[in-house]
Amino acid sequence: MKKFIVLFILALAAVSANAQSPHALWNEGIHGPVRSITETEYPADAVGKKKSVISTAEIKCDRQGMLQRQVIQTQGAERNYARYTYRYDEDGWLTDRLIYYKNGKLNVRNEYLYDESGNPLALDTYEGTDGHLYGRCEITFRNGGYYEKTYWNDDWEWTFVYNAQGDMVWERDREGSYIYKYKYDDRGNWTRRVRYPADEGDRPEDPDRVTFRKIVYW
Repeated sequence: MKKFIVLFILALAAVSANAQSPHALWNEGIHGPVRSITETEYPADAVGKKKSVISTAEIKCDRQGMLQRQVIQTQGAERNYARYTYRYDEDGWLTDRLIYYKNGKLNVRNEYLYDESGNPLALDTYEGTDGHLYGRCEITFRNGGYYEKTYWNDDWEWTFVYNAQGDMVWERDREGSYIYKYKYDDRGNWTRRVRYPADEGDRPEDPDRVTFRKIVYW
């Protein structure tokens, strides 16, 4: 389960979308007819150095830009791997995300919850072996189109804040707080994300991580 935590938080941190589209609230910050995305994350002081890669992600979408498959791998001392597949109902609402180990065994299942008006409420996480409820991600909407996602279980808690564009701008975990800044393409999808450590009350100065996206459109 420790390996799952690392990869799940990487995916959860990336999960975002246009706040005006509840159908896509969990859709990895994807706008328009995206066919595929390749993400590579580096330490800020070693950008472009293959041996220094922190993590990679491969994302596949259908012609409507909705998620179909994702693979995330972390590098370094603990090499972790997770493969994600997505399920939708007949109206196109995202209902489930299945996360598998490299050997094909189901790790966990995420269930997406909505209210009667179709507004996203939460994301529940169940262990793949016995179906035990392991944790929950709850959504809180703020003024100006901003919204917040808090993931928690009995042991820890992560909080992510998103702007109206649907991109994460602030994160807090057990190790501290971080601010994110972006560069976008002409379709509104981010192509570079820079993370800055920012403890409460401090202004961010030097970045510690940089992530690049290569995007292919239909």
